[in-house]
Amino acid sequence: MAAHVREAGISPQVVICSTATRARQTLAGVQHGLSPSPEVRFDDDAYTFEWRALLGLVRGLDDAVDAVMLVGHNPAMQDLAVTLAGGGDDLAAVKAKVPTGALIALDFEVHSWGVVEVGCATVASFTKPRSLEARR
Repeated sequence: MAAHVREAGISPQVVICSTATRARQTLAGVQHGLSPSPEVRFDDDAYTFEWRALLGLVRGLDDAVDAVMLVGHNPAMQDLAVTLAGGGDDLAAVKAKVPTGALIALDFEVHSWGVVEVGCATVASFTKPRSLEARR
């Protein structure tokens, strides 16, 4: 996934990661693909299975942050993406199943994190680890 992130030019300024061991391992596996190196925040509030808690973290971001990456747990991650996405070619696939280690990229139509709401984003891409293995 790190190579994919690098090739796709995914470069969040901030990464908010759950404090769970598995989430930290997932971040470690992708982090060297992020350039420039983002600020990483390990947050107990990201250790949740409830999408509304993640939405609170997103809404609390400073508007100087252009891009953020969340590393967390399902069903919260999938539910958050489905709730925020009002469209996108991969939205149906995201609704169907988000496997462990998948990457969902959303493009937002708002200019302030504080007003992020239902349907304000589009699924820009959805990458499953298995699809990357098939390309090798």
